[in-house]
Formats: sequence, structure tokens, C-alpha cells
Amino acid sequence: MSPPQATQYPALVSLLAGLPLPGYYSVDSWDERAGAVKRDEAEREERERFEELVEEALQNLPREFAERLENVDAVVEARPSRRTLRDMGIGPGGTLLGLYQGVPQTERTTSYGAVLPDRILIYRDPILDEADARCPEDGDFEETVRQVVRRTVLHEIGHHFGLSDEDLERLDYA
Repeated sequence: MSPPQATQYPALVSLLAGLPLPGYYSVDSWDERAGAVKRDEAEREERERFEELVEEALQNLPREFAERLENVDAVVEARPSRRTLRDMGIGPGGTLLGLYQGVPQTERTTSYGAVLPDRILIYRDPILDEADARCPEDGDFEETVRQVVRRTVLHEIGHHFGLSDEDLERLDYA
């Protein structure tokens, strides 16, 4: 009878060589996986908190906006696509905090109806970057995020009502 070959017992060879067993994780890899799970959970909580701030901004709209707002969905996305930035004429290094997609109320005719809702896109990562740049060293970061979110939501809703960027600047929503 010939002696067993190492390839017949890969788990034994791995164990003797000090390598992790095939199909098993080393203690270090478990720690890495646990860290990744914690990071994922923290990121999920951050996304949820950001969405709550957007919802808060929508719930606290000025009365004249809230009463007339119709057929609009607000959507949070991580960041604008390269195509969106290109379509908006925003070059490298530029930023976009939000975007209104739809037919402004001032351009709607009597034939407007049975259409999908307009969309207001709120871009989380650029807003967080903007808040980080604006927040003083000893400031309240969440409050700064809240202010940037509110201003962005008001700006995009202003476009829903047909306001131009110049109009929004006069209202301090730019």
C-alpha cells in the first residue's frame, strides 16, 4: 500500500501548514466580517437618519408650498450619475445637491393628467460633503445637515412651482 498523497487530505495539509481550513474562516477573518457588518449597520442607520431629515423638511414646508404641492415624489439617492452631471452642464469638481424632474405647475395645461409623479431627487453624499464644509469645527453636524437638506428641498420644490434659480436666490433657497 502506498502512502497517502497530500492532495487526498487538503484540510490536514492546511492545518499542518498553519493555513485556514478550506471552507472555514480564521479568527482574523471573523473579526473582519464582524467589522464589515458593523460598518454596514452604521451606514444603514446613517442613510435612514438622512431620509428622516428629508421627510422632516417636507413636513415643515412653508404653508403656501405645502397647500399647493401635488403629484411629487421625493427620492434620496447617494449621488448624481455622471450622465446627470453632464446633462446639467456640471463639470469635474462640480456638485449637485438635488434635482427636480417633471413639469412645473406653471407649465401645466388642462391636458395635464394621468402622468407619473414629478420627482425631486435629493443627493445624500454631496449634501453631507456640503454640510461638512459648512459646519464649524465645534458645530452641530446634524443641524448643519438639516439646514442643507431643508434648503435643497425648498430649492427643488421651488422649481416644481416654476421658480427660476434667480427667483430662488432672492428667496434665499439657492
